[in-house]
Amino acid sequence: MTQEPPQEQQPGPEQGTPQPPPVGTQPQGGYYQGPWPPPGVQPGQRDGFWGVVWRTATKSVIVATVASFSFIIALVVFGLAIAAILNAAFDTDDDDDGLETEFIYGNEDADDKLLVVRVDGVILGEKLDEPLFSGGFAYGYEIQATLRKAAADDEIKGVLLWLSTPGGTIYGSRAIADGVAEYQAATGNPVVAYVAGVSASGGMYAMAGADTILADHGSIVGSIGVIFGPFEYYDGVIATEGGLLGGGITTTNGITVEYLTAGRSKDVGNPFRPLSDDEREVLQAGLDDEYTTFVSHVASARGIGPETIRDEIGAMVYGNAQAEALGLIDGTGTLIEAYEQLAQRAGVSGNRYQVVEESGGNSLLGALVESDLDAESLATLSTTLGEVCVPRGAYLAYWGDPGTLCRR
Repeated sequence: MTQEPPQEQQPGPEQGTPQPPPVGTQPQGGYYQGPWPPPGVQPGQRDGFWGVVWRTATKSVIVATVASFSFIIALVVFGLAIAAILNAAFDTDDDDDGLETEFIYGNEDADDKLLVVRVDGVILGEKLDEPLFSGGFAYGYEIQATLRKAAADDEIKGVLLWLSTPGGTIYGSRAIADGVAEYQAATGNPVVAYVAGVSASGGMYAMAGADTILADHGSIVGSIGVIFGPFEYYDGVIATEGGLLGGGITTTNGITVEYLTAGRSKDVGNPFRPLSDDEREVLQAGLDDEYTTFVSHVASARGIGPETIRDEIGAMVYGNAQAEALGLIDGTGTLIEAYEQLAQRAGVSGNRYQVVEESGGNSLLGALVESDLDAESLATLSTTLGEVCVPRGAYLAYWGDPGTLCRR
């Protein structure tokens, strides 16, 4: 037999070197199709340790930068969207001189409108940077401005003055009363006051000039009077620190608190001495002046004799039946009945009117959007649990004992 010569062995590729696909086969994904090895690459070349570290760190920085930039863009877009929503929902006052309203009752397609103006909470004159009161507020000058806008709006055929208030400052209460009178004089349209539970003292002052006063069932009204104080007197002070038990004042003869109901003395109100007779007389004179004005206003608006108010009605609060008998209100009625009576007086009864109120100021979110309080002020208010702090040196048309509500 003839033995074939042995085939010459071809040198094979180095172990581990990537190979192109066999000739005549379809190239597979991921294979380099050019001459092997690729230009600039030595067979078997590998990155060193620091090269791998450098590449990994570079990729990580790039990924983190892109992610951070994307997150910032997303936050900006989200913030713009929220701002647009809030602006559309609450910043509806396109014309500063106009009255933007929202529907609350009746025929939404009707042209004639009845405006609800709320007096809800302690009556102040205007917003303050550091509120003396926390809880619910009614700002007299803002309400007066709303009534002036209503007077310029031909679609508003009457006003329902909605009250739930223990009173407050005299000037804030008077601003509301003046706003009611101005609206009536400018338009000849009716104003109906509706008491939702309580309208005392400054609330009575504010609503007295309404064409009709209706109080819902179980309400109280009245308290025609003025209060000033409190004046505290620490008799026989022996320490102004509480020692181990904390702060406080220690006296030998106790503490007295005095209110005046109805200068020479620079330190009037000093808690370390009682009021002198002269001081009490001067302050009482100021109270008497405000009380006389209060009585005259209610007497004129409600058709009650001043002597009757002073001698019979006094500064007490009364339930519905007593208040009606004394002439403080005209009757008892629900909110819907108050709407209907206002509509009848305005000549738009039936299904030909809608009840509206000014936009933006009655919801919680609206209040937060409009609030000028900073975070510290809000935190302080949240700890007072709705307490009321009485401004010293101010005459108040307020029902109740302001001293029990004062924030220390």
